[in-house]
Amino acid sequence: LEPATMALFPTHVRHKYREWSADETQDEDIWVDAALKKLFSKFVNAIGCTVAGIRDRQRMIPLLTKLGARHINYKVREDHWQIMGVALDRTLSDILHEEYTEDVRNAWTAVYKFMADTMIAGLRQAQAQRAAKFDSGSGRSVNGSVAEDEPT
Repeated sequence: LEPATMALFPTHVRHKYREWSADETQDEDIWVDAALKKLFSKFVNAIGCTVAGIRDRQRMIPLLTKLGARHINYKVREDHWQIMGVALDRTLSDILHEEYTEDVRNAWTAVYKFMADTMIAGLRQAQAQRAAKFDSGSGRSVNGSVAEDEPT
């Protein structure tokens, strides 16, 4: 993993993906962390679902938009998708070696870009909705309660 990718998954983030079983230990070593493996499997699964559903965009776009919107709660920024795209490209290159041809790379890049762009649109919608709840500059929501998080 590149340092930029590793920085997206500090211990407190990986902690959320633990199984909480007696068999799983908290491992500070990012290379063997079971929670990180689970998190990456979710990432790869999302890409796989996008590949499988790419022909049914009317169904895929709302699903990916909602998934992107949920990422507001994880404090994900738009640039994180670019970092993960680079990680995906390098991972596929490492796994597929010479079979990772330019055509294969372009196909994966196109699918990932579609997924990332759709999820980013969902994140932006969630950010706009959150920002609309806040009275500009006061730190209070429209109903007058104190905001827990600033809009991102």
